[in-house]
Amino acid sequence: MKKVLLMLVAFVATMSMSAETIKTGGWNAQFTPVNLEDTEDLDGPKTAVANDGSVFVSSTYMKVFTFAGKPLADPEDMASSCVVKYNNKGEEQWAVSFVGNATITAMTADGEGNLYVTGGFDEEVKYTGADGTTASINSGEGGLSAFVAKISKDGKFEAVKVIESSVNAEIYAIEGDPYDMGFDMPIYDLSGNDPLYVQPTSIMVAGDKVYVSATYTGDIEALGWKGAYCNYFGMMIFDMRSMGIFSLSKADLSDPQNVAYAQTTGTVTDGTQNWPESFKFVIKNTKLYALLYGFGSLTVTTAAGSQEVVFGSDLEGNNEHGIALFRIDGNNNKPLVFHAAIAEAPLSAVYSITDVDVYAGTLLFAGTFHGDFPLTETVETNEFDAAYVAAIDLGESKVKWTQLQTVESAGRGLVLTGEELHAASTLGKTTYNTLTGEVKGSEDIKADDSASCDNAYVAIVYMDGTDVKVVAPEMNVDTAVESIDAPAVEVSGQRVNLAGQPVDDSYKGIVVVDGKMFYAK
Repeated sequence: MKKVLLMLVAFVATMSMSAETIKTGGWNAQFTPVNLEDTEDLDGPKTAVANDGSVFVSSTYMKVFTFAGKPLADPEDMASSCVVKYNNKGEEQWAVSFVGNATITAMTADGEGNLYVTGGFDEEVKYTGADGTTASINSGEGGLSAFVAKISKDGKFEAVKVIESSVNAEIYAIEGDPYDMGFDMPIYDLSGNDPLYVQPTSIMVAGDKVYVSATYTGDIEALGWKGAYCNYFGMMIFDMRSMGIFSLSKADLSDPQNVAYAQTTGTVTDGTQNWPESFKFVIKNTKLYALLYGFGSLTVTTAAGSQEVVFGSDLEGNNEHGIALFRIDGNNNKPLVFHAAIAEAPLSAVYSITDVDVYAGTLLFAGTFHGDFPLTETVETNEFDAAYVAAIDLGESKVKWTQLQTVESAGRGLVLTGEELHAASTLGKTTYNTLTGEVKGSEDIKADDSASCDNAYVAIVYMDGTDVKVVAPEMNVDTAVESIDAPAVEVSGQRVNLAGQPVDDSYKGIVVVDGKMFYAK
């Protein structure tokens, strides 16, 4: 316990900002969702923060435990998932459950305090709200499907949407005689494919829509997403992973629409394997920015058309792992591409983008890289994976600054609090000046996930043995905030939040009235 308190004090002491300060209070909490023998089934927890300071935390769970005075639904000896809610004082409010093979991968909250949860599941999953109401969802053709759930601030399930993949009929119909048996047969069946899957990776609410990014194989008919396939010299056909971003109606999770999907260009016929390695996005002032990390020849398709990005390779199987920035606004814009050196890398090398954000015309992102980082001119490490943080000037379309770790590590995400950027990795937390990249401090603090809201609230969650621990430093805005991007549309005399959504006098957080911002307590 002493170590946890010291970690909290260290975090609080190092997250000061020019326009905001963090009180020395705050709170921490924990719950125990597994027994000791089930610790390996405890996936990394996720968190989201509402504009009133409430904190949501997700976790897998393998035993019945009590939260807010009520026992959760029996997980029935399965690695099920749950979401718990604390108020802004750290008091337990409610819990909901997803019983079955379900894993929550991302969460976010809207301006009304509703929670949006996404993840993957297999077969049947029963979900139970805080009011005790239970319903179920089922996956598709035996593979892993995606779900998106809207949960009210009171813990009631308002809507649940399932997104599933299916085998491409034309690909399935292709036949060959790979074993010289004298007759043709479907060669897709011989590929030893893993089950089809759709696995969400991030979620965000903007305007009247919910946006989700996901990795998938096969075709997703509901979104118009095509699969990517390798026809290996006419002997077998197997799926290669693709990635995409889709939207749903915020009101009831209806009307699924493609925003963009990224995959290898065309059907590969010579055994070459190209695919996106990470595809994340952020929406700021109605503009959507999508970052792609990948290798080979890749195509990104939006409603406005397609754009191809080509990263190099050589005859010895070495590849360039590059990054491309897409501005998705209804026009078929050319991407901003950052190239890296062609180099040998183990199959286990990680090239990822964990979080993306925008501040004062600067796009900020973090993750893990191996070898040559595309936004720098020199090779930083070839021996291990390492964490990075980078910034791109959106106005001038050029690199603003980069910070790379020089020891083995992995990125865990970002928390933006005005002119300070807090990057978590397996090494701890490092604080940077958002605009310059200057290192302002670092602390040995564990974080599996983190979230913030309106520069007023922050939450950090992490696993500790059989426990999920929550740290919520209390923040207090004492002066007007002038450096944060204003909404694209302002209504005279009307109070709106930073997303441009109307709010009433009960709203807590940053409020814009006639172009001027202030903090409403």
